[in-house]
Amino acid sequence: MQLTDTWMVRINSNQELLKRGQWVNLTFTFGIENTDYLFEIINGKVNSIKKRVLLTKSGVFRIHGQSVSWEKHWLKNPPRDYHDIFAMLAKKIIILEGDLTPFIQNLQYFKDLIASNRTSNDSIRVSMTNNEIEGEDIIGRYLTININNENYRIYV
Repeated sequence: MQLTDTWMVRINSNQELLKRGQWVNLTFTFGIENTDYLFEIINGKVNSIKKRVLLTKSGVFRIHGQSVSWEKHWLKNPPRDYHDIFAMLAKKIIILEGDLTPFIQNLQYFKDLIASNRTSNDSIRVSMTNNEIEGEDIIGRYLTININNENYRIYV
């Protein structure tokens, strides 16, 4: 199974992502180094990911970066400036071009779609049945304060 097949399965098996993108119907171009891929999306589901062979075929918009940049973005715990598409854009790590209207209108969908290629899902999951939050501990410096016999972490 190729990287694109695995990525497509991850995207299309994420029901929350599909619901968020249910109104997205377009093709966009995703670039790694000198290779571009066309993502065809129908009702939020990735119908196909194909390597772009002809330059005349393109998507509504294009997101492009170096392979090292995407590898850092897709780490379980991405380093600073690589954790988010806009952080990468602000530092000129990636390029975003074309008609950005559908990208901005569905921003969280596209951010999650691209991040879904991470080695594992670090996002915090909320179980609505028992209101428990589970996820990875936040790495950093913090102070624990006990208020009414409950511990609270304040991150600094």
